[in-house]
Amino acid sequence: MGRLKNMILGNVTGKVGNVVFRVKGKKAYAYASPEKVKVSQTKGAKEARSKFTPLSNFASFINSIPELKYFWLKAKIDASSAYHKITKLNYKLLLHNRPTINNLISPWIENENIINPIRMCGLDKSGIWIQAKYEKGQFIPLDEEESISALAIICFYNPRRRWEKYFVLNKLLSDNIEANFVDPFEFKIPFTETALSQYYLYRNSILYLTFLTRDIDGKPLRNSLNYSQEFVHEYSEEEKISMDKIQGKRLRERIKAEYKGYMKKIASVWRKE
Repeated sequence: MGRLKNMILGNVTGKVGNVVFRVKGKKAYAYASPEKVKVSQTKGAKEARSKFTPLSNFASFINSIPELKYFWLKAKIDASSAYHKITKLNYKLLLHNRPTINNLISPWIENENIINPIRMCGLDKSGIWIQAKYEKGQFIPLDEEESISALAIICFYNPRRRWEKYFVLNKLLSDNIEANFVDPFEFKIPFTETALSQYYLYRNSILYLTFLTRDIDGKPLRNSLNYSQEFVHEYSEEEKISMDKIQGKRLRERIKAEYKGYMKKIASVWRKE
């Protein structure tokens, strides 16, 4: 940016060619106008740009879970925050409209004995069923590790109704798992009411699962490798009808409650006047 002195024609403002003139106080300045940036409208470029919304939703959800945020903060990834580390590692793994089976809910921590103990997994309307096994010598509990938890993130996608969000994320946690370090062990994480509702609202889901250990104060210490699996939801027509009725009833109750709250606010304003 240049400054103009001893101007013969007085102060000059506006654009002349590719030069823009501006006056600030008693001083006049000239600088080159920025060139127009052409935004590519190809299918690939549009899909690349559209990734940022699902990426932000995915990263924000993961970052909101303290246990997972702890591991992302520890990860040696060149980024300024846990959120930006999540986005950096997951961007290329997303489709343009949703996460995929390749996305990561927890990072690999360098120089730590991180394994994947899960052998089999299932998901249906009752929840998540898991079979796992720690091979001999594969995982040695530390003295400060008091408990093992299983943390599951479910990405429900492909909605039955076109007005629903294309994907939603849900968190399920099972604390104090009785892990066996010799034989396979099994446990189940039941669905919450919200997760069950989403199971019926969406046709597909991706399960992301990681084990984590905690100390006596509940602070996370170590995590296992990410396990992920895709599922197609199976239920009868009668179950769909039944769930639609339940969801319709809940919607009516919510609208009724919101209407009552709105009328109370109006009545309160009237009384003040």
